[in-house]
Amino acid sequence: MNGNDIDTLYQIFQQTNEDRKRRNFNYFMNELEKDLISDLDKKYLSGDMTKYDSLVKNLKDRGCRIFRNSDGKHKIRFI
Repeated sequence: MNGNDIDTLYQIFQQTNEDRKRRNFNYFMNELEKDLISDLDKKYLSGDMTKYDSLVKNLKDRGCRIFRNSDGKHKIRFI
C-alpha cells in the first residue's frame, strides 16, 4: 500500500463514521419527537391544562414550536 491508498481508505473511514453519527442522531431526534408528541397529546386529552401548559412552555423555552390541530394532535418543529 502506498500513501495515496492509505489516504483514500482513511477518507472512506471518516465518511463512514460521519454517516453513522448522522444516522444515530436522526434516529435519536425522531424518537425524541415521537415521545414529546405523545406526551403533549396525552396531557392535552387528559384535560390537565396546568401540566399541559407547563410542558408547552418548557418546549417553547428550548426553541420548539408547538402546533395542535382541532383533534388535539400535535406537531413539533425544532428551531
